[in-house]
Amino acid sequence: MYVYIKSEPNLYTVGFYDPSGDWQPESDHATKEEAGDRVAYLNGSKTVDITNFIKTLDLIIEDCETDVKEFDGKPFTGKTLGELHGILEAKIQALAKNLKRYL
Repeated sequence: MYVYIKSEPNLYTVGFYDPSGDWQPESDHATKEEAGDRVAYLNGSKTVDITNFIKTLDLIIEDCETDVKEFDGKPFTGKTLGELHGILEAKIQALAKNLKRYL
């Protein structure tokens, strides 16, 4: 059975205790609600609270729009392109991590 623990002040870790009593982590989450959703899913719940997923998607979209606007008009150099690429890559990774929780 999967459970979650508060592993750090702002971090909830989902996992299970194996037969020998050792903790086996599965994933980390910023809120206990996200951790609880993951626990429910891993334990076989067929219902998924999509609200947090949609909220995260909206934040990623908003952040991307803001980031692109901040780079508008700057000289097109390898440095500015690299900075923007790094920012957008981080957003894509956040999106992928969020998607993996529901698949």
